[in-house]
Amino acid sequence: MNKKTYMITLMALWSGFTMAGGPDLNVLNTTGGTLKNKSFALDFSIGEVMVMNIKSYTTGFLQPQKLSGPLSVSNFKEDSEAVSVFPNPVTNFIHWNLTGDEVKKVVIFTISGNKIMEAFSSESKLNIENLNPGMYTLELFGEDNKLIKVSKIVKN
Repeated sequence: MNKKTYMITLMALWSGFTMAGGPDLNVLNTTGGTLKNKSFALDFSIGEVMVMNIKSYTTGFLQPQKLSGPLSVSNFKEDSEAVSVFPNPVTNFIHWNLTGDEVKKVVIFTISGNKIMEAFSSESKLNIENLNPGMYTLELFGEDNKLIKVSKIVKN
């Protein structure tokens, strides 16, 4: 067998092997959406986040999710009406007003998540004049350690 025939035979066998015996790749798509108007709907995806050999997702790009169960919340209290934290930015004292619940504990975290202050008080204010200027997260807790409000504050 000459070299040219050998190469053609090898290429034909290799291409048949790769088509028939290649891995079944699945695509996990997490970015995209649907555009609709009166005459058409277009499902689209932006890029392929990852392509790999995995056991079981769905083959293809866009598969609609089937939702079941309630998609609403009952007894929802609007956060902006229930609690207000002021002034923001703050210099010395941070104050809060809320309807219904009473604040039992106040916790302040740095923006990186380190707890720097925890106070147990029934007053509606907290002295933070000793904190360095920067951004902080304020968490207000009520009865039974129930989280009432999370607010970002700026200390001047």
